[in-house]
Amino acid sequence: MSKLTQPQCALLKKAVAAESGLVEAAPDDERHLATLLRRGLVIVAPAEAGARRFMITSPGRSALGPEPAPVEAPTTPTPRTTPPPAIDAPLSKITRVVALLRRPGGATLSELMAETGWQAHSVRGALSGAIRKKLGLEVVSEKSGVGRVYRILDVAQ
Repeated sequence: MSKLTQPQCALLKKAVAAESGLVEAAPDDERHLATLLRRGLVIVAPAEAGARRFMITSPGRSALGPEPAPVEAPTTPTPRTTPPPAIDAPLSKITRVVALLRRPGGATLSELMAETGWQAHSVRGALSGAIRKKLGLEVVSEKSGVGRVYRILDVAQ
C-alpha cells in the first residue's frame, strides 16, 4: 500500500479521535476523502443537512500505524483513469448497520432488517461480505434471550 499524504493522515487521525468514529468532512477535504474511500480506509455515513460525514475502517486504523510518516503530496497531478466515487454513495445502509453493530448490546437480525429494509439472507450476506471482508471488521454472533445478537469487536482502539 502506498504511503498516505499529510491531509489523508489528518483526516484519518480526526476520525480516530472522534468517539463515535464519525467525522464531518470540509469541502476542501473532498479529493482526499475520495482517495481514502477508494482505498477502503473510510466509509461514508448518512448525511445530515448536507454535511458529509465519514467513518474510519479497521484498514484505515491500521494504515495509520503507531506513528504515521506523512509524505508530501505530488506537485504535478496524476491523470485520473476512473472517476472518483460518489461521496453520497449507497454505503449509507452499511454505515447504519455498522453503527448498530457498534452499540454495546449489538443488534439482532430483526433490528438490522428493519433498519435496512433487507431480507435476512441479505443482512447476513452484508455482515459477511461488506463488513467482515471489505471493511475488515470482526463481527461476532452470540445467542441471547432475544435471539441471535451480532456486534463488532473493536480491537484497534
